[in-house]
Amino acid sequence: MQRVARAMRPDGHGGRGRSPELTESAQEEVLAFRDTLLAARAHAQAQAALEAADRIARGTYGICQACGKPIPARRLLAVPLASRCVGCQELRETQDRAA
Repeated sequence: MQRVARAMRPDGHGGRGRSPELTESAQEEVLAFRDTLLAARAHAQAQAALEAADRIARGTYGICQACGKPIPARRLLAVPLASRCVGCQELRETQDRAA
């Protein structure tokens, strides 16, 4: 794979005419968006952990919340916070994509 070097123009801008301020602003926006996504993911995982703890307390941990059948141990080992069996989770994801 070849590398393409971009020479700086005499005015201090890169080869595509972007100012350093614009580049920095875009980078800050990307980082802020990434931080927002990471925070949302952390919040969702914390919520799932609280719900799993509640299911443990009620004695319903390991029971699919959609169909009521036991969630296989292999799934719970892979995804300890799972609240649905694989089939019901796949159905939910398919419905979410269609919506």
